[in-house]
Amino acid sequence: MNEATAERFADYSLQVAAKFRRRDALLANRLKLFRRAYRPLRAALGGARRVLDWGCGSGDLLLFLAEATRAEIVGFDPSRSQLDCARSRCEGLANVRCTSDPRQAEGPFDLVFSSHVVEHVPDAELAGFFRALLTRLAPGGKLVVATPNGLNPLAHAFYMASDVTHVRMHSPFTLNELAAPHGYQVTAVHRETPQSYDLLSSAKTAVWWLSSGLLKPFMLATAGGVRGLRFPLLMAPTFYCVIERASVGEAGGSGACGAS
Repeated sequence: MNEATAERFADYSLQVAAKFRRRDALLANRLKLFRRAYRPLRAALGGARRVLDWGCGSGDLLLFLAEATRAEIVGFDPSRSQLDCARSRCEGLANVRCTSDPRQAEGPFDLVFSSHVVEHVPDAELAGFFRALLTRLAPGGKLVVATPNGLNPLAHAFYMASDVTHVRMHSPFTLNELAAPHGYQVTAVHRETPQSYDLLSSAKTAVWWLSSGLLKPFMLATAGGVRGLRFPLLMAPTFYCVIERASVGEAGGSGACGAS
Protein backbone atom coordinates (compact mmCIF):
# COMPACT_ATOMS: atom_id res chain seq x y z
CA MET A 1 0.00 0.00 0.00
CA ASN A 2 1.88 3.07 -1.21
CA GLU A 3 1.68 6.56 0.33
CA ALA A 4 -0.25 8.01 -2.61
CA THR A 5 -2.98 5.38 -2.21
CA ALA A 6 -3.16 5.94 1.55
CA GLU A 7 -3.45 9.69 1.07
CA ARG A 8 -6.21 9.28 -1.53
CA PHE A 9 -8.40 7.59 1.10
CA ALA A 10 -7.34 9.66 4.13
CA ASP A 11 -10.76 11.30 4.47
CA TYR A 12 -12.84 8.64 2.77
CA SER A 13 -15.12 8.12 5.77
CA LEU A 14 -16.13 11.76 5.63
CA GLN A 15 -16.83 11.52 1.89
CA VAL A 16 -19.00 8.43 2.37
CA ALA A 17 -20.87 9.90 5.34
CA ALA A 18 -21.78 12.95 3.26
CA LYS A 19 -23.88 10.73 0.98
CA PHE A 20 -26.22 9.48 3.71
CA ARG A 21 -28.69 11.16 6.04
CA ARG A 22 -28.66 8.41 8.69
CA ARG A 23 -25.44 6.42 8.80
CA ASP A 24 -26.44 4.48 11.96
CA ALA A 25 -29.58 3.15 10.28
CA LEU A 26 -27.46 2.14 7.30
CA LEU A 27 -25.15 0.13 9.58
CA ALA A 28 -28.05 -1.78 11.13
CA ASN A 29 -29.33 -2.73 7.69
CA ARG A 30 -25.84 -3.69 6.51
CA LEU A 31 -25.52 -6.19 9.36
CA LYS A 32 -28.86 -7.75 8.45
CA LEU A 33 -27.74 -7.96 4.82
CA PHE A 34 -24.41 -9.58 5.73
CA ARG A 35 -26.15 -12.26 7.79
CA ARG A 36 -28.17 -13.28 4.74
CA ALA A 37 -25.57 -12.78 2.02
CA TYR A 38 -22.69 -14.58 3.72
CA ARG A 39 -24.55 -17.64 4.99
CA PRO A 40 -22.66 -19.83 2.46
CA LEU A 41 -19.48 -19.03 4.42
CA ARG A 42 -20.85 -19.90 7.84
CA ALA A 43 -18.93 -23.19 8.09
CA ALA A 44 -15.66 -21.61 6.96
CA LEU A 45 -16.08 -18.80 9.46
CA GLY A 46 -16.86 -21.23 12.25
CA GLY A 47 -13.68 -23.20 11.62
CA ALA A 48 -11.35 -20.23 11.09
CA ARG A 49 -8.60 -19.29 13.53
CA ARG A 50 -7.48 -16.02 11.91
CA VAL A 51 -9.52 -13.73 9.63
CA LEU A 52 -8.38 -10.59 7.80
CA ASP A 53 -10.59 -7.78 6.49
CA TRP A 54 -8.36 -5.95 3.99
CA GLY A 55 -9.81 -2.50 3.47
CA CYS A 56 -12.07 -2.75 6.52
CA GLY A 57 -13.40 0.78 6.10
CA SER A 58 -15.57 2.01 8.94
CA GLY A 59 -15.96 -1.49 10.39
CA ASP A 60 -19.31 -2.70 9.06
CA LEU A 61 -17.99 -6.11 8.03
CA LEU A 62 -15.79 -6.37 11.13
CA LEU A 63 -18.89 -6.23 13.33
CA PHE A 64 -20.51 -9.02 11.32
CA LEU A 65 -17.35 -11.14 11.44
CA ALA A 66 -17.08 -10.65 15.20
CA GLU A 67 -20.54 -12.15 15.71
CA ALA A 68 -19.99 -14.92 13.14
CA THR A 69 -16.66 -16.28 14.41
CA ARG A 70 -14.50 -16.48 17.51
CA ALA A 71 -11.36 -16.27 15.40
CA GLU A 72 -8.76 -13.55 15.73
CA ILE A 73 -9.90 -10.78 13.37
CA VAL A 74 -7.59 -8.14 11.90
CA GLY A 75 -8.97 -5.11 10.09
CA PHE A 76 -6.62 -3.16 7.82
CA ASP A 77 -7.35 0.18 6.15
CA PRO A 78 -5.11 3.05 4.99
CA SER A 79 -7.76 5.70 5.68
CA ARG A 80 -7.28 7.46 9.01
CA SER A 81 -10.91 8.59 9.25
CA GLN A 82 -12.24 5.14 8.32
CA LEU A 83 -9.98 3.41 10.84
CA ASP A 84 -10.98 5.80 13.63
CA CYS A 85 -14.62 4.90 12.96
CA ALA A 86 -13.85 1.16 12.85
CA ARG A 87 -11.94 1.29 16.14
CA SER A 88 -14.80 3.15 17.79
CA ARG A 89 -17.38 0.63 16.56
CA CYS A 90 -15.26 -2.38 17.54
CA GLU A 91 -14.29 -1.07 20.96
CA GLY A 92 -14.79 -3.81 23.50
CA LEU A 93 -14.48 -6.66 20.98
CA ALA A 94 -11.49 -8.56 22.32
CA ASN A 95 -10.90 -10.60 19.15
CA VAL A 96 -10.82 -7.59 16.77
CA ARG A 97 -7.72 -5.50 16.06
CA CYS A 98 -7.55 -2.59 13.58
CA THR A 99 -4.41 -1.24 11.93
CA SER A 100 -3.21 1.02 9.11
CA ASP A 101 0.16 -0.76 8.95
CA PRO A 102 0.14 -3.67 6.45
CA ARG A 103 3.05 -5.24 8.35
CA GLN A 104 0.66 -5.77 11.27
CA ALA A 105 -1.70 -7.65 8.96
CA GLU A 106 0.69 -10.38 7.88
CA GLY A 107 -0.58 -13.93 7.39
CA PRO A 108 -1.29 -16.68 7.46
CA PHE A 109 -5.07 -16.19 7.58
CA ASP A 110 -7.70 -18.85 7.02
CA LEU A 111 -10.03 -16.28 5.45
CA VAL A 112 -9.18 -12.97 3.83
CA PHE A 113 -12.06 -10.62 3.03
CA SER A 114 -11.78 -7.62 0.72
CA SER A 115 -15.17 -5.98 0.60
CA HIS A 116 -15.73 -3.28 -2.03
CA VAL A 117 -12.06 -2.42 -2.41
CA VAL A 118 -11.02 -3.82 -5.79
CA GLU A 119 -13.17 -1.29 -7.70
CA HIS A 120 -10.96 1.46 -6.23
CA VAL A 121 -7.70 -0.12 -7.46
CA PRO A 122 -6.16 1.26 -10.69
CA ASP A 123 -5.29 -1.28 -13.38
CA ALA A 124 -1.55 -0.84 -12.85
CA GLU A 125 -1.92 -1.85 -9.18
CA LEU A 126 -4.30 -4.81 -9.58
CA ALA A 127 -1.60 -7.50 -9.85
CA GLY A 128 0.11 -6.25 -6.69
CA PHE A 129 -3.23 -5.93 -4.91
CA PHE A 130 -4.10 -9.58 -5.52
CA ARG A 131 -0.58 -10.69 -4.67
CA ALA A 132 -0.82 -8.90 -1.31
CA LEU A 133 -4.10 -10.66 -0.53
CA LEU A 134 -3.24 -14.16 -1.74
CA THR A 135 0.17 -14.32 -0.08
CA ARG A 136 -1.56 -13.74 3.26
CA LEU A 137 -3.63 -16.92 2.94
CA ALA A 138 -2.85 -20.03 4.95
CA PRO A 139 -2.66 -23.32 3.01
CA GLY A 140 -6.24 -24.18 2.11
CA GLY A 141 -7.38 -20.63 2.90
CA LYS A 142 -10.07 -18.68 1.04
CA LEU A 143 -10.09 -15.15 -0.35
CA VAL A 144 -13.52 -13.47 -0.49
CA VAL A 145 -13.81 -10.44 -2.78
CA ALA A 146 -17.04 -8.40 -2.89
CA THR A 147 -17.59 -5.68 -5.49
CA PRO A 148 -20.26 -3.99 -7.64
CA ASN A 149 -21.27 -6.03 -10.65
CA GLY A 150 -19.90 -4.72 -13.94
CA LEU A 151 -22.18 -7.12 -15.85
CA ASN A 152 -25.28 -5.26 -14.68
CA PRO A 153 -25.53 -2.01 -16.70
CA LEU A 154 -27.68 -0.34 -14.01
CA ALA A 155 -25.17 -1.21 -11.29
CA HIS A 156 -22.34 -0.05 -13.53
CA ALA A 157 -24.00 3.32 -14.09
CA PHE A 158 -24.84 3.87 -10.41
CA TYR A 159 -21.58 2.76 -8.82
CA MET A 160 -19.34 4.53 -11.31
CA ALA A 161 -21.36 7.74 -10.91
CA SER A 162 -21.67 7.60 -7.12
CA ASP A 163 -18.01 7.52 -6.09
CA VAL A 164 -15.14 9.40 -7.72
CA THR A 165 -12.64 6.85 -6.36
CA HIS A 166 -14.25 3.98 -8.29
CA VAL A 167 -11.97 3.34 -11.28
CA ARG A 168 -13.13 -0.01 -12.69
CA MET A 169 -16.08 -2.38 -12.48
CA HIS A 170 -15.44 -6.11 -12.21
CA SER A 171 -17.14 -9.45 -12.79
CA PRO A 172 -16.35 -13.05 -11.80
CA PHE A 173 -14.47 -13.30 -15.10
CA THR A 174 -12.05 -10.46 -14.35
CA LEU A 175 -11.50 -11.59 -10.75
CA ASN A 176 -10.68 -15.09 -11.99
CA GLU A 177 -8.21 -13.63 -14.51
CA LEU A 178 -6.50 -11.64 -11.75
CA ALA A 179 -6.23 -14.67 -9.45
CA ALA A 180 -5.03 -17.17 -12.08
CA PRO A 181 -1.42 -15.93 -12.46
CA HIS A 182 -0.94 -16.59 -8.73
CA GLY A 183 -2.22 -20.18 -8.96
CA TYR A 184 -5.73 -19.42 -7.65
CA GLN A 185 -9.20 -19.50 -9.18
CA VAL A 186 -12.78 -18.44 -8.42
CA THR A 187 -14.56 -21.47 -6.97
CA ALA A 188 -17.93 -19.90 -6.06
CA VAL A 189 -19.94 -16.79 -6.94
CA HIS A 190 -22.72 -15.46 -4.69
CA ARG A 191 -25.17 -12.60 -4.84
CA GLU A 192 -24.39 -10.02 -2.17
CA THR A 193 -27.31 -7.68 -2.85
CA PRO A 194 -30.22 -7.45 -2.78
CA GLN A 195 -31.23 -9.54 0.23
CA SER A 196 -34.66 -9.80 1.88
CA TYR A 197 -34.66 -9.02 5.60
CA ASP A 198 -37.60 -6.59 5.98
CA LEU A 199 -40.49 -5.19 3.93
CA LEU A 200 -38.47 -2.60 1.99
CA SER A 201 -35.58 -4.96 1.22
CA SER A 202 -38.08 -7.60 0.08
CA ALA A 203 -39.61 -5.07 -2.30
CA LYS A 204 -36.16 -4.20 -3.66
CA THR A 205 -35.42 -7.89 -4.16
CA ALA A 206 -38.69 -8.38 -6.04
CA VAL A 207 -37.89 -5.46 -8.35
CA TRP A 208 -34.44 -6.94 -8.94
CA TRP A 209 -35.91 -10.33 -9.90
CA LEU A 210 -38.20 -8.60 -12.39
CA SER A 211 -35.45 -6.44 -13.89
CA SER A 212 -33.10 -9.41 -14.11
CA GLY A 213 -35.65 -11.19 -16.28
CA LEU A 214 -35.42 -8.28 -18.72
CA LEU A 215 -31.67 -7.64 -18.53
CA LYS A 216 -30.38 -11.18 -18.78
CA PRO A 217 -31.75 -12.01 -22.28
CA PHE A 218 -30.00 -8.92 -23.66
CA MET A 219 -26.76 -9.95 -21.94
CA LEU A 220 -27.08 -13.52 -23.22
CA ALA A 221 -27.63 -12.22 -26.74
CA THR A 222 -24.57 -9.96 -26.46
CA ALA A 223 -22.08 -12.39 -24.87
CA GLY A 224 -20.03 -14.40 -27.32
CA GLY A 225 -19.58 -18.13 -26.69
CA VAL A 226 -22.21 -17.93 -23.96
CA ARG A 227 -22.72 -21.70 -23.77
CA GLY A 228 -19.10 -22.24 -22.81
CA LEU A 229 -18.73 -19.51 -20.17
CA ARG A 230 -17.12 -20.66 -16.92
CA PHE A 231 -19.39 -18.51 -14.73
CA PRO A 232 -23.06 -17.55 -15.02
CA LEU A 233 -23.99 -14.08 -16.24
CA LEU A 234 -24.91 -12.78 -12.81
CA MET A 235 -27.26 -9.77 -12.79
CA ALA A 236 -27.05 -8.92 -9.06
CA PRO A 237 -26.09 -5.29 -8.28
CA THR A 238 -23.17 -6.50 -6.13
CA PHE A 239 -21.63 -9.96 -5.72
CA TYR A 240 -18.77 -11.75 -4.02
CA CYS A 241 -16.40 -14.45 -5.22
CA VAL A 242 -14.69 -17.15 -3.19
CA ILE A 243 -11.15 -17.66 -4.48
CA GLU A 244 -9.05 -20.73 -3.61
CA ARG A 245 -5.88 -22.48 -4.72
CA ALA A 246 -6.42 -23.92 -8.19
CA SER A 247 -6.34 -27.65 -8.80
CA VAL A 248 -3.49 -29.05 -10.90
CA GLY A 249 -4.07 -28.11 -14.53
CA GLU A 250 -6.75 -25.50 -13.72
CA ALA A 251 -4.71 -22.47 -12.69
CA GLY A 252 -5.25 -20.83 -16.03
CA GLY A 253 -8.98 -21.52 -16.06
CA SER A 254 -10.82 -24.01 -18.21
CA GLY A 255 -11.46 -23.21 -21.83
CA ALA A 256 -8.55 -20.77 -22.11
CA CYS A 257 -8.36 -21.40 -25.87
CA GLY A 258 -12.10 -21.85 -26.39
CA ALA A 259 -14.30 -20.04 -28.84
CA SER A 260 -15.26 -16.45 -28.17
